[in-house]
Amino acid sequence: MIYLLVKMGGSGIRFGADIPKQYVELNGQPLFYWLLHQYKNMSIVNGYILVSHPSWIEYTQKIAERLLGDKLLGVVPGGNTMSKSIYNGVMFARNYLKDNDVLLIHDVTNPVVALEQIDDVVDAARDRGFCVLTTEQVHTIYRIDEENNIKYVIPKQEVSSGYSPEGFLFGKIYDCYLSAKPEELEQMTSAIALAKAHDAQAKAVKSHIINLKITYKEDFDTYKRIVERSGLL
Repeated sequence: MIYLLVKMGGSGIRFGADIPKQYVELNGQPLFYWLLHQYKNMSIVNGYILVSHPSWIEYTQKIAERLLGDKLLGVVPGGNTMSKSIYNGVMFARNYLKDNDVLLIHDVTNPVVALEQIDDVVDAARDRGFCVLTTEQVHTIYRIDEENNIKYVIPKQEVSSGYSPEGFLFGKIYDCYLSAKPEELEQMTSAIALAKAHDAQAKAVKSHIINLKITYKEDFDTYKRIVERSGLL
């Protein structure tokens, strides 16, 4: 069985809106709706868990129920860090998922879904236990110091940019969060980062997806242009 956990519990302060960015509307629907709308067309996803901003749980539940029906397993309040939010979602998932089920974790700030490569992520998760969708690094990468002096060039063939979803055998990622130290839940910025801290061997699933992360309003405008041209709206 395959399940999707959408992490959308943040406040999005850098976005600059008066509400968290995942709830900013596009064509009459919040951003997270359009992410779910893409996954909804994939029959392989058996259930959904949403980690919501604590103040928006009722709203999130209403929208998600209307879109997902009985495939919505629950809406869980986020924590005060990204890792604590994922922890809350993973602990809730224990009520439904078996150890050999696949859990996909998708960050709502990565709104473009590589639908044609979800099967690759699922296969890699089943094979290796831990994986993440990545994109090729095409820019020159520099290591800089605290004063913005360039120290050296990092060979771009040695690095990739992370994207969503991450994929896991549920029993393995559950064990990582169950044994996570408080400082790890404060500092780790992704489930893969936590897994690597616990000596996991993770696979990069390479993709040519548009690696868009919505951090600022300009990013949202870019996404809007993409979906309008793609016919998603």
